Amino acid sequence: MLYLLGLIIFLYLLTSGFEYFLEFLNYKHLQKHGSEIPEEFKGEIDAELLAKTGNYTVEKTKFGIFSSVFDEALLLVFIFSGLLGLYNSWVNSLELSFILSGIAYIGSVRKTEFLAWDFFKAQGCRNFDAKILLPTTKNLVFGQNSTNQSARKLAA
Repeated sequence: MLYLLGLIIFLYLLTSGFEYFLEFLNYKHLQKHGSEIPEEFKGEIDAELLAKTGNYTVEKTKFGIFSSVFDEALLLVFIFSGLLGLYNSWVNSLELSFILSGIAYIGSVRKTEFLAWDFFKAQGCRNFDAKILLPTTKNLVFGQNSTNQSARKLAA
């Protein structure tokens, strides 16, 4: 039994590690070559827009990797620390029907995850947007080509 559990954890970590490795390779490639226009597209693609898009993708990838690693670490702790068994006992003690039990089980897990990550992700996205998007956001609603000052104030 312990052998099977170890195998499952190993395969999970191997799969996750491979995904993170691919993300890391893409991240490094974009850092090096993200602003280079391929020969076939020279004259068709705006270099400034390509650089901004590359920077956006690099920052999004960094935040995404951190967020995903933290999510997976919390999941592993929840499953293998005994918290899952305690949580299951609590849901069963409510003596709900099968369907309502499932809704309570899944719904409360999702709500807890949302509450735990709400502040972190909001702060991360706010800082991410302020760093990448807002300083260069153009006010195109009325055809103006000026920096959106109100968006910059919100990011501060």
